[in-house]
Amino acid sequence: MKWVVMGNLPLSFCESVETRRYTKLAPVSVNALVSNMESVTKAVEKAIGEEMPDEFVLMLDDWSHGTEQFLAIYGCYDSPGGTLCCLWLPLWTSLAIT
Repeated sequence: MKWVVMGNLPLSFCESVETRRYTKLAPVSVNALVSNMESVTKAVEKAIGEEMPDEFVLMLDDWSHGTEQFLAIYGCYDSPGGTLCCLWLPLWTSLAIT
């Protein structure tokens, strides 16, 4: 999972013949990879939900690239380890700029 996520690779990478040729890791299917990714996401969401206080700050960030417009919403709060900002909702839209 780390290889695919950190390398920004397609999920099908784990089933590629070329990938299998250059690794000794146990084979994994796309379905198993997706299932594991969903499990990790749920565990992280639960941990953040348990730690996040009732009061927090929302931060908006927007940017564009070519004709694409992006918006991200972050929830920020103080924790014993420092300020944390968690991405809540990335939004994307394609605009026709003339």
